[in-house]
Amino acid sequence: MKTTALIVFVTLVVSGCSLLGAPDVPTTRYFVLTSDRTLDGEFATENTLSLGLGPFTFPSYLDRPQMVTRTDPNQVVYSQFNRWAEPIASGFPRVLSENIGRVTNTSEIATFPWYKVPLEYQVKGEVLRFEANDDGEVVLECIWTVVRLGEKDRYLVIRHADLHHPVDSDNPDEVAQALSRLTSDLAREIGQTLLAEHAVQNR
Repeated sequence: MKTTALIVFVTLVVSGCSLLGAPDVPTTRYFVLTSDRTLDGEFATENTLSLGLGPFTFPSYLDRPQMVTRTDPNQVVYSQFNRWAEPIASGFPRVLSENIGRVTNTSEIATFPWYKVPLEYQVKGEVLRFEANDDGEVVLECIWTVVRLGEKDRYLVIRHADLHHPVDSDNPDEVAQALSRLTSDLAREIGQTLLAEHAVQNR
């Protein structure tokens, strides 16, 4: 009888656990940066130019799939369930290239590395920050350079961009959209500079 009672007890415990079920585990979500179609035709120009984009370097702490939030100047946290679908080092120049092409109205853009392609300009840079923070904003800080290519490469512009946009840092959808918007803002800044320099070079 004792053995039978023990079996019944164990069966009831197991059944109870099954009824309660396993705890819900959040689904991992994947995000991408997107280009900005509103840039089409924003800066009408008859000038055509060709350029090579890159390289753009990134700090090592961004070289991982998890979304990053800076909680104070010396600390960042990584989201376990909100991730980038491609490395930032790949997605950023891809989207930046699309946006610069829209601003400058050119499709003659080669991304780094390019081989034996005759190009007029090179745009390269160092991304210092590309993340959300606890102050309710996303940040893109970047040092970028325009080089005139030729027999003797000539540096035309060196700029420091420090771009911010308000966002709910707890909402990964908003973070991805806002970081895409900052990439668009940087492309607008670079594209306008390229057009101005190209006009000067071709007077």
